[in-house]
Amino acid sequence: MVLVDGAEAPREVPTTAQNVEEFLADIGAPLEFTDTVLPARTTPLVAGTRVEVTRVRITEETQTVKVDPPVEATEDPELAKAEGSAGEGGAAELAGALAWRLRRLDAIRRAASELFARPRLGYERFAHGRPSGLRVRRKSRFRLPLHELDPAPGKLVANLPYQVATPLGAESLGGLPTVRPIERPAEVTP
Repeated sequence: MVLVDGAEAPREVPTTAQNVEEFLADIGAPLEFTDTVLPARTTPLVAGTRVEVTRVRITEETQTVKVDPPVEATEDPELAKAEGSAGEGGAAELAGALAWRLRRLDAIRRAASELFARPRLGYERFAHGRPSGLRVRRKSRFRLPLHELDPAPGKLVANLPYQVATPLGAESLGGLPTVRPIERPAEVTP
């Protein structure tokens, strides 16, 4: 067998291995996952076969390099230009422009916090008036003449929203002789 392993010079190697992979394992040069070999690993060996191995290694190296940031000058049209020295009003104009920018930044921050504090659709707030797949039947499944009950009921307790329970209660209890309005106690004034 002729072995060419990486950058080493080709060499003649005697072997009794059946295929390329066994041959490399026998001579103490097994293949790693990233290595390539010609012919393929499972190729049967015959006299004079040339085996070429390319060793692929991945190394990780960390370097610390100082990189100066690019310097770019941009003119700000909203910023008042100071044309004189600090004693001629230039610093006062610059301070005024800076104060205006800081007030604007504060307003943007307040608006953002108010926006994020609002209820979100689908979480704290739900869209109404859209089809929800809920069918409403306007037909009662139960027929119970309340006036036939003995004793006739005098109160209705319902675990329903107000806008649903009120019409039902008025319709159900409206004609009963035992239902009377709730009397409020007289207010005591000192």
